Amino acid sequence: MRTLKFRVKGQKLEQDGDFSNLIPGSSEYLQAEFEFDQEWNGMAKVAEFRRLNLPDAACWPIKISNNKCMVPAEVLSGNKWYINVIGQSREGIRIPTGRVEVRQDG
Repeated sequence: MRTLKFRVKGQKLEQDGDFSNLIPGSSEYLQAEFEFDQEWNGMAKVAEFRRLNLPDAACWPIKISNNKCMVPAEVLSGNKWYINVIGQSREGIRIPTGRVEVRQDG
């Protein structure tokens, strides 16, 4: 299994580490791991994965548990996919991040 690391600072999402040599077509192999700043303490967190080159620009939301989640196979067949994170507190506070593009070698 390969882990792709991301940093989340407020509403900013950034890649952290090596994202080279990603090959399209993986399944149950890539996981995303997140390092959140203190603004995200106590938040329920969801990663949204997208492939914009699909006819419907579909989105696959995946719950983040222990700061990790699997990357869905549905986004991994193309040359690039996108990720953003949304946090929600019990008090109704909602924090979305910007979207990050992840490229795969073809």
